[in-house]
Amino acid sequence: MTWPLQSEMRAFYGKPGANLVRLTPPFAMTYDGKPLKSFGVNSKCKASLARVLATIWESAGHNQARIDEWGVSIFGGCFNDRSMIGKRTPSCHAFGAAIDLDPARNPYTHNAAARHFLSGCPVVEAFQREGWIWGGDWHGTFDAMHFQAARVR
Repeated sequence: MTWPLQSEMRAFYGKPGANLVRLTPPFAMTYDGKPLKSFGVNSKCKASLARVLATIWESAGHNQARIDEWGVSIFGGCFNDRSMIGKRTPSCHAFGAAIDLDPARNPYTHNAAARHFLSGCPVVEAFQREGWIWGGDWHGTFDAMHFQAARVR
């Protein structure tokens, strides 16, 4: 799938906060230490995100301990009606077209070494096979927790 450019998100996904549906992950997840049964995501990227999570579950051998070790069970957010950091433009999260995973070990930082997810790991590869953009590939400021269904360029 070729996702829209960030500048085309409104035309593709609709207004921020619109077209949200629930997605139930195939493995246990927590948010702020509490069990998470489902979360809101834009209907146009739900099937893709479901495939990503299913691929990760398969890569983990359907082993919850491995999912926990990889940090995929730690949900940092998907839909959040907010602007991009330092801008007035709606964030990909405002459209329900981005997900953050394991934020404590994948901080938003200028330090490329301060991240748990790395290029080539099963988590990053699963998202990239579906065309999602990984914030760990950005230059200057890295956002390794962040995966979005929108191209930067």
